[in-house]
Amino acid sequence: MIVYHGTARCNLEGLLSSHPRTYPQSHLNGKRAFCTTTDFEIAALFALRKSPASILRGDESEMGIVIEYEFSSLLGKGRKWAPAVCRGVLQDEKEIAIFNPKILEIKAVWKSENGKWVRKERALAS
Repeated sequence: MIVYHGTARCNLEGLLSSHPRTYPQSHLNGKRAFCTTTDFEIAALFALRKSPASILRGDESEMGIVIEYEFSSLLGKGRKWAPAVCRGVLQDEKEIAIFNPKILEIKAVWKSENGKWVRKERALAS
């Protein structure tokens, strides 16, 4: 399964060098998870939210990024990952809560270049 995580550019080095951290999620009754989505556009919105105001003036140098992960959906559904719904949001975020981030493998990093999202393979991402 392919999932995406939109975040601030400053988080890239840490996510490339180790497994993502889990945090208590209120919509999962406090269970610790790393939040991802199956929808690239939703991840891109999260990356935009994590970007500085300078992007509004056309400076993409610190624009948020989207990390593309892959994992086997046959691995431990319910124990290692699960679909998640956050009630009270305006749209279905197609969230996949990852309880054990060790199952994730980074495939690519997406960066905005000249207003378009460009995919860079893991080996070329940093």
